[in-house]
Amino acid sequence: MRNKYSIMFSFLLVLFSFAYTRKSGTEKIVKDNSYLPLAVGNYWRYREYPGYGILGYDVNETRVIDTIRVSDTLFYKLIDSYSRDKIAWFLYKDSEGNVWAKDSLSGSSNLYEKKLTKNLDYIDVLEDKDSVRMNFISEDTIEVPAGTFRCLKFKLTFFDDTTTQYYMWYSEGVGLIKTWFEIKDSEGEGGSILVQARVNGVKYP
Repeated sequence: MRNKYSIMFSFLLVLFSFAYTRKSGTEKIVKDNSYLPLAVGNYWRYREYPGYGILGYDVNETRVIDTIRVSDTLFYKLIDSYSRDKIAWFLYKDSEGNVWAKDSLSGSSNLYEKKLTKNLDYIDVLEDKDSVRMNFISEDTIEVPAGTFRCLKFKLTFFDDTTTQYYMWYSEGVGLIKTWFEIKDSEGEGGSILVQARVNGVKYP
């Protein structure tokens, strides 16, 4: 995961000297039924509630716009609508199904997300040296504007912030459905819910 802020509004490792070529039209399309499906044309649109007493919400979108192959690694190029400059970032999956992120093809890789399973329970050290634990909590069926989804629910615990509880719901073959955080001993809460998506050619709702 990139850092604690991009996780909510919102999200987890190629040398610059390698030559790279775009493969958007020639890469073999493989349907991705994981909990973070990556394919050109996939997008997820979220209604995001900032919380902390701030009323209203924003609608933000993450879209996969291209693929770029560097040596033997296939990168997916993404753009988030909340970035005014439309700065792209890149994801790729390793052989074990873990997802890694890069801000640029010449930059370093960071763990964006471990492969999601019911056995998931791991600790990651973030860029700011904080540590976060992500572990499986339960299987839930949740309803959001994009539809009703069977999900795996995960809890995030930041070791430098014991007052806030973060939760994430993922649906197999669709992706991130909902995030939510709650602040202990206060009325503060916020997060994001999926309102529309197109994944592997299927539109939601």
